[in-house]
Amino acid sequence: MPMHHFVLRRNNLIFVSLIELKQMKQLLHIFIGVILFGLSACQRETTYPLAMQQAESLMNTRPDSALHLLQGMADSVSTLPEEAQMYYHLLTIQAKDKQYITHTSDSLINRIVSFYEEYNDNDRLIMAYFYQGSTYRDMNDAPRALKAFHQAIDAGKETENLTLLGQTYGQMGTLFTYQKLYDEALEAKRNALQLYTQQKDSTRFPYLNRDIARIYSAKYINDSALYYYQKANNLASQLRLRKHEILILSELGCFLYEINQPQKAKEYLLGIKTHSSQTSNALLYLGHIYKDEEKLDSARIYWLEVLKYGNIQKQGSAYLYLSQIENIQNNKKQSEIYKRCYQQIMDSIHNITQTDTIVKHHLTYKYEKAEKKSQQLQEEKKFYKNGLYFLLFTLLISLFCYGFIMFSKMRTHKTPEILESNFLQSSIYHHFRAISRKEKRANEDDWILLQKELDKTYNEFTQRINHLYPSISQQELKICCLIKLKMSNREIANTLYATDSAISMARKRLYKKMVGAEGSGEQLNSFIIDF
Repeated sequence: MPMHHFVLRRNNLIFVSLIELKQMKQLLHIFIGVILFGLSACQRETTYPLAMQQAESLMNTRPDSALHLLQGMADSVSTLPEEAQMYYHLLTIQAKDKQYITHTSDSLINRIVSFYEEYNDNDRLIMAYFYQGSTYRDMNDAPRALKAFHQAIDAGKETENLTLLGQTYGQMGTLFTYQKLYDEALEAKRNALQLYTQQKDSTRFPYLNRDIARIYSAKYINDSALYYYQKANNLASQLRLRKHEILILSELGCFLYEINQPQKAKEYLLGIKTHSSQTSNALLYLGHIYKDEEKLDSARIYWLEVLKYGNIQKQGSAYLYLSQIENIQNNKKQSEIYKRCYQQIMDSIHNITQTDTIVKHHLTYKYEKAEKKSQQLQEEKKFYKNGLYFLLFTLLISLFCYGFIMFSKMRTHKTPEILESNFLQSSIYHHFRAISRKEKRANEDDWILLQKELDKTYNEFTQRINHLYPSISQQELKICCLIKLKMSNREIANTLYATDSAISMARKRLYKKMVGAEGSGEQLNSFIIDF
């Protein structure tokens, strides 16, 4: 499933007054007596048609058969009780999801969620939240997907369905990974692993360990990444999950090549006998290995295989490498043919990327607009509920608080020079200097405090970076912060527990990402210092 970077945090500064009002209203609710009477809904039992019961029993082992049974009774669903109708639709969504059929609309799942929020069946509500999140995941709406997954977890605190909770944490971890929120992703994946362990569901262990390996690789913690890749491969082998083993072997081999272990990588990659779309990356890397060994004919064979099985990105890379081989062997005509094919694919990828960017921004706009409208409706409800006197009192308090805040800001206003001087004398600045000398270690609280102080000193430094360059990862943001402290490459490497070469490469990639052109680490330093 393709995922893109989404803006998960919104600027709430314009809502300061509303937030203050809300807090004041919460205090005032202590003095306002609101008595709500209701009747508890009795547990309703519904007998489902035989086809639905059969579909439910086949869901985990044969989802294709389950979907076939459900589709066969589609014409009669409208005659069923409302609860049976909702559960039928929920089962249908589940069956499609298990077959990797992309969800394209949220209207039906939102109806199901609304129903089970009122209906006395918590397990079904958890299930509804999960597939609501899966729907938004497929629609590339990461904020609402994460919100739904969080609701599933909150609703599942007392549930015995640990497998579904494990799936929820797993999906959250994947979303966090695509958003480059690697610490959050690790936590989610480990929670999933713990739940599957409680359920003794070992079949999911290989992929979860593979996912954890990917996260460590993205964080440049190669020893941990290698450990989890090997663990995932061993588990797949022990459990005789051949399909899992092939995919993990492919990924492990590629990773070994990236960390300069080509012979080990070759050993693993040659162990994959099946060529498919899922192993096309292995074919690509085998081509690189043979090219490095100056065995150009072998490299050509594997890159031609990529043209058969790889996706558009992999095919583009294969055409480029084939062009290079033909050029080395003085086959200029064939080299030009491959080069033109490469350019055509790059143009196609560019067009796709532009479209995805437009879709991403549109979805983000729609989400923020919907959230704003929802907030407005809630505020209006409270306004009419509490009455005129309540509103007047709140407004008076709000005006007083606003005046106090403005007065405090005027008193505490400082020039940039003073702010910087204060920062250079601060404990957090000296703390990170000590960390760069390997005298101390940094935790996440340290990073949060450093970013807060940098924002206060240098005109919302990290917030401006996140706004202007939303694709920047947390690791890359940390590099920017350390450059702002005027640390050397070695000091940055010490602070992030990375090698000098890894940081040097990361700085060059970061410069290209921010400026849009090739550049050196020193150029990045100048850019960040002046930013």
